[in-house]
Amino acid sequence: MERVPGSVRVLHVDDDPDFVDMAATFLEREDDDFAVETATCAEAALDRLGADRFDCIVSDHDMPERNGLEFLEAVRADHGDLPFILFTGKGSEELASEAISAGVSDYLQKGRGTEQYAILANRIRNLVDQRRAERAADRTETLLSELAANSDDVFWSYTADWSELLFISDSYAAIWGQSVERLRADPTAFIEATHPADRDRALAAMERVSAGETIDLEFRVNPDESYGRWVWVRGTPILEDGEVVRLAGFARDVTERRRREQALEELHTVAAELPELDSREAICQRTVEAASNILAFDLCIINLATDGVLAPMATSGDLSPEDIRPMSFDEALAGLTYRTGETQLVDDLEAHREANPQGAFRSGLSIPLGDHGVFQATNGALAAFDDTDRDLAELLVAHATRALDQLAHEGELERYETIVGALGDPVYTTDEEGRYTYVNDAFVELTGHDREEILGEEAPFLLTEASVERALDCIRELLSGDARHQQTYDITVETADGERVSCEDNLALLPLEDGEYRGAAGVVRDVTDRVERERELERQNDRLEEFTSVVSHDLRNPLNVAQGRLDRARQAFDSAELDAANDALDRMDELVEDLLALARQGTAATAPEPVPLVDAVETAWRHVETTGATLAVETDAVVLADRSRLTEFLENLIRNAVEHGPTGDQPAAGDAVEHGSTGLDPEARQGAAEHGSTSPTARQDGVVADRMADDPTTGSAALTVTVGDLADGFYVADDGAGVPDDAADRVFEAGFSTEDEGTGFGLNIVSNIAEAHGWTVDVTESAGGGARFEVTGAGLLAD
Repeated sequence: MERVPGSVRVLHVDDDPDFVDMAATFLEREDDDFAVETATCAEAALDRLGADRFDCIVSDHDMPERNGLEFLEAVRADHGDLPFILFTGKGSEELASEAISAGVSDYLQKGRGTEQYAILANRIRNLVDQRRAERAADRTETLLSELAANSDDVFWSYTADWSELLFISDSYAAIWGQSVERLRADPTAFIEATHPADRDRALAAMERVSAGETIDLEFRVNPDESYGRWVWVRGTPILEDGEVVRLAGFARDVTERRRREQALEELHTVAAELPELDSREAICQRTVEAASNILAFDLCIINLATDGVLAPMATSGDLSPEDIRPMSFDEALAGLTYRTGETQLVDDLEAHREANPQGAFRSGLSIPLGDHGVFQATNGALAAFDDTDRDLAELLVAHATRALDQLAHEGELERYETIVGALGDPVYTTDEEGRYTYVNDAFVELTGHDREEILGEEAPFLLTEASVERALDCIRELLSGDARHQQTYDITVETADGERVSCEDNLALLPLEDGEYRGAAGVVRDVTDRVERERELERQNDRLEEFTSVVSHDLRNPLNVAQGRLDRARQAFDSAELDAANDALDRMDELVEDLLALARQGTAATAPEPVPLVDAVETAWRHVETTGATLAVETDAVVLADRSRLTEFLENLIRNAVEHGPTGDQPAAGDAVEHGSTGLDPEARQGAAEHGSTSPTARQDGVVADRMADDPTTGSAALTVTVGDLADGFYVADDGAGVPDDAADRVFEAGFSTEDEGTGFGLNIVSNIAEAHGWTVDVTESAGGGARFEVTGAGLLAD
């Protein structure tokens, strides 16, 4: 203990002032802790004691008025066990005996020399230290007694050899089932109240703590409760000068904790069993059995949400689900639990506003089973369920909920797998490492590998290196968020036979978990036939290129030479035969132009864009010689099409109408099928645009009207070409002669014409352009008795 100068206050009383002052000086020299005050009589000393605190009194015996023993008697009466040393010059055995009987702390006879002050100082120090230690021990014992009285723990203290019980809490009796009096009579009687199987461990622990080791162990006690109490005991040796002098420690009742641990172990076993069960009824029944057997609940019920009610599915004990009526979601404690999704612990069911107690049940515990239903436990006693019951029951119900979730998920998964397995296209899934985790039968059939060979393998097992790179690019693009939810790309599958199969993979990511990639799913389609068709088409296009080269160069050059010579001959001679030859060459030029147009159609790529139909019609009208005809556009619609091909489409329909109408050279009925060329060369087109008798001049209420120029030689318009809307497209109609009934089915055939001078290619080009856009074109009779070409599937856009 740290010493503080002046911390030991001493009152020295002697009727000799010089001696008492000298003694005070020597005592303070002997011990710096001493602070000595003096008095020359007992009365003065008592006054000082009443006014201040002192740790020790040193008093002479022979003093006037009141001697040392009388002074001692007064001190004991008012100040209890305050250390008192009788320091007298006239000592005797008789005086010493009287002093001891009066309760003096020490007796010392004055001597000669200064050595007596060293002895006196030592006596003072010992008495003060002893009293302070006793006071501290008393305070400690008081605190320990108060703590023990207000704690369920058992505090204990023994001698080092367990021969004497120094202290024990009153709570010992309730835990051990043995009285404190029995333990005081036999300090080791607690061994008798310990479970026989645990006694050897307890005895061994007693030996260890007596040897100076701290002990910590748990064992079972209380024979009156069939040793059902578990205690945790901790013991510590108390050492003095390296020797064990006492033993101290505490014992705590841990029965509830052990019960909880045991319940947790058993619930862990149940948790492993629940996912293995194959029906909702089996899961619910195992849950109520566990609640009854492990948690010791009286009556347990599980109600599942079925057809808008909470229907009983499983019960514990002798009660059957058929004995319990279904409840609505708004009814009773079960309905409240299901609606709120919160556990309800009710100490008094009769006092609860939502509860509707049946029979003798007084308290209840109601726990939601997620979206599946409600678990309930009831008891005949009030406040029968505590927080531990709730925690353990919630744990059990959580396991049951997961099992029901898993069962529902497995059912959905089984249905999906059945659907996917029945698909004709191969389907697969991969994990985050690119390993196959699922393949359907069609995928197995495509690859030629067994399912067991594929599962667990990575993509390079089945795909070419280039295909793997394309797949990785698609996944990266999907993860970037810049792409759509799925990507389609071409892959090459290497089968078990070494064959390479061209396929198309429609790839999508599996749902991310915490933002992390967890794999992908894909639907594969064998596109070998398509690839072969594309290759064949490419070969055909090559042949077409070669054909157009022959037509445009090898055939047109001789025709140009012939035309030149014929022109010179006609300049020199005026002959009907030469005119006929010129007509034949014009006819051949038209055929060459039509053949080149068809060849271009075979190789042209469609690039759809929104095109105002009125703009395309006006452009087409300018490119066709329409002398004597009127155009009426009764639409403001926009069509998604290749602008160039749409214009060519309309040119051929307009040309067909004009050349077979009243303004043309063929007045015969039914000649509105193929007369002139399907197109003009650039010079002819320019001429038609510059010299035709009609031009777009007005647009009123969505109608463009092309009126005859004010030319007295042309007269009034004899033909009207009308372009208008359909529900899913547009039409081009005229009021000419119309299409013969026997020709309607063949008008779009290449080379078919109702006239000898027709090429039969114009409407075939119309059909090809429509097909390239995914349109359907049909011919019928117009309201004016002419031809009406209806285009459907065009999907008109808003203006």
